Amino acid sequence: MLLKAKNINKTYKNKEFEDLIIFKNLNFELNDENITTIYGPSGIGKSTLLNILGTVDSPDSGTIELDTLPDTPSRPSRQKSDPSNKAECDTPQKYIMKKLDSANQNDLDS
Repeated sequence: MLLKAKNINKTYKNKEFEDLIIFKNLNFELNDENITTIYGPSGIGKSTLLNILGTVDSPDSGTIELDTLPDTPSRPSRQKSDPSNKAECDTPQKYIMKKLDSANQNDLDS
């Protein structure tokens, strides 16, 4: 188990100050043997889920358990007390920004 979400609940207030339920008792488990994709229509809660998992936002209730990553040749062993021993997330935006930075640097070098 790499990540486990248990009974995640999240609500926001809409324009009329009524509760808008984003997640109600959301449960799932991810392991490091699979690639997982989050997709769906606009407004369904994808970004909210990622913000909760990335600790940018917090659920109203529920728990998220995060296991340490296994040791691999490309990821040397780190002690459990090391705060950098976290799961990493790679996003298309991160890749695009690296490409833009590289392109901008090439323009400056010319």
